[in-house]
Amino acid sequence: MATILQPGVRKREVWAWAMYDFANSGYTTVVITAVFSAYFVAAVAGDAAWATLAWTLALSVSYALVMLTAPLIGAWADSHACKKKLLWLTTLGCVAFTTLLYFAAPGALVLAIAALVLSNYFFGTGENLIAAFLPELARPRALGRVSGWGWSLGYVGGLVSLGASLAYISWAQAQGQRAADFVPVTMLITAAIFLLASLPTLLMLRERATPQPDHTARSAWAQVRHTLGHLERLPDLKRFLICTVLYQAGTQAVITLAAIYASQVFHFDTQRTIMLVLVVNITAALGAFIFGHVQDRIGHVRSIALTLTGWIVMVLMAWAASDERMFWVAANLAGLCMGASQSAGRAMVGLLAPPAQQAEFFGLWGLAVKLASIIGPLTYGLASWLTQGDHRQSLLITGSYFVAGLWVLRGVQAARGHRAARRFARITNRGMTAFRIEATDWARDAARLGVVRRAVFIDEQGVPEELEWDEHDAVAVHFLAMADDGTPIGCARLLSDGHVGRMAVLPAWRGRGVGRALLAAATRAAKVRGHTRIRLSAQTHAAAFYAHAGFAAVGDAYEEAGIPHIAMQKNLG
Repeated sequence: MATILQPGVRKREVWAWAMYDFANSGYTTVVITAVFSAYFVAAVAGDAAWATLAWTLALSVSYALVMLTAPLIGAWADSHACKKKLLWLTTLGCVAFTTLLYFAAPGALVLAIAALVLSNYFFGTGENLIAAFLPELARPRALGRVSGWGWSLGYVGGLVSLGASLAYISWAQAQGQRAADFVPVTMLITAAIFLLASLPTLLMLRERATPQPDHTARSAWAQVRHTLGHLERLPDLKRFLICTVLYQAGTQAVITLAAIYASQVFHFDTQRTIMLVLVVNITAALGAFIFGHVQDRIGHVRSIALTLTGWIVMVLMAWAASDERMFWVAANLAGLCMGASQSAGRAMVGLLAPPAQQAEFFGLWGLAVKLASIIGPLTYGLASWLTQGDHRQSLLITGSYFVAGLWVLRGVQAARGHRAARRFARITNRGMTAFRIEATDWARDAARLGVVRRAVFIDEQGVPEELEWDEHDAVAVHFLAMADDGTPIGCARLLSDGHVGRMAVLPAWRGRGVGRALLAAATRAAKVRGHTRIRLSAQTHAAAFYAHAGFAAVGDAYEEAGIPHIAMQKNLG
C-alpha cells in the first residue's frame, strides 16, 4: 500500500475519501435516474406535454450554474487551501435541498424545480471538490486504481440508497399507498443516507494543500482567466478536456434517459426499471474497480479508448436489440463502461494537472462534465423531437459523441502531459508562470510587438532596423505573448503563405514555455486557414527547438541579416 499512496497517507483516510462517492451516489441514482424523475413528470407536472422538457431544462440550469462557478470555486479553494470547508458546505446544501423535495407534492412545480436545481448544483460542486483530493492521496502511477476504488464504492452506495428506497416503495404499495405518498419519503431516505455516509469523509479526510500566496493578490475571476490561459501550455490536458465534453455527453444522456428508453422502446414498468438500474449499478461498480487496476497497467489513454469502444458497441446493441435479452446485455455493458470511463477520466485529470492547481483544474474538469450534461440529454431530446419520437434513432445520434471522443483522444499522450504539468509546476515555483497568448494585427499592436522585436532582433542580435520592419507586417496575423500585467514578452507572425516568422522571446522569459506557446498558436492558426504545411527560417542555434516541435530542415544553412539560418517546414496532419 505504501507504493500506492502518497507519503503520510493512511489507508483509513483513502477509505474515508472513497466513502464520499458511496454517500453522494444515492442522489443521482434515486433522484436523477430512477425514482424522482418519473414522479416529477407524471405527478408534479401532471404528465403535461412539457413535463419532460421542464425536467431537462431544470437540470440544464443547475449544470450551467456549476459550469459558471466551478473554476471560480476551484481557484478560490486553491488560494485559501479550503477544499474541506467547501465540501462541508456543498454536502449540507445537497442534503438540505434533497430533503426539501419531500414537499414536492403534485402541482408544486416551482418548489420542485427550485429544490432540484439547488440540490443538483451542490451535488455537482461537491463532485469537483472531492475529486481534487485524489492527487494528494495517491501516487501518480496509482491514480487510476485509487479513483476506481472510489467509483466502485460509489456504485455500491447507489445500490444501498436505491435498495432502501425500493424496499420502502414495495412496503408502501402493499399498504395501498400511491406514488404521491411514498416517493417523497424516498427523498428523506436518500438525504439521510447521504449525510450519514459522508461523515467519515468530512471528519477524517485531511486538507493537505497549503495556501497559494501568488493567488491572494488576484481576484478569483482573474485566476480563472489565468487558468484558461495556462491550458495553452498544457495541450494534452486541454485536448483531454475537449474529449471529456464529447464522451461525457453520451454518458450523461445514457444516465439521464435510460429509464425513458427502456419504457418507450421495451415498455418497462416502474419495478423492472428499478431492477434495471440496480443491476447496472452492480456492473458499474465492477467496471470502476476492475478498470482502475487495468488503467494503471495498460495506461490511462488506452484504458479510456477501450471503454469508449465499449460504449460504441453498447449503443449499437441497444439500437439493434429486437427483444429485452439483447437490451439487458447492452445495459450491463453500459454499466461496465460507465464505471470504467468515469473513474479513468478523473484519474487522467489528476495526472495531467499541475500539483499546486489541482482544485482549479478539477474545476475545469467539472465544467467540462457539466457542459456535457447539458449537451448530451438535449441532443437526445432534440433528436427524439425531430424523428417524431424514434428513440432508437435518437440513441444512435447521441452515440456519435462516443465516436467523436475516441477520435479526439488519439492526440492525447499521458506521459507527455504529465511532464508538461511537472514543468509547469517548476516554472510556477520560479515565480514567472502566468502569461497569455493573443492573436492580433499590426494596426492595433504595432507598439507592443515592436517592443519585443526591437529588444531581441535589433538590440540583442544586431539586425539592421531597415531589415526588421517590412511590408509583411501590415498583412500578417501576429501573436503577442504577455505577462500578468500586460507587459509584452514574446511575439510571432504568420503570413498568408504559411510562413512563420519574427519569433522572439525576451531573455528573462526564455525556457519558460513562451516560445512553445507562440509556435503552437501560429500552428493552430495555420490549420484554421487551411494550410497543410508551415515553413520558417530558423536561426541555426534554435534549430533543435523547432525540430522538437516537429519541423524538419530543408536544404543547407544560409545567412540572413548576418545570422546563420536554415529553412525548416512541418506538415500539418
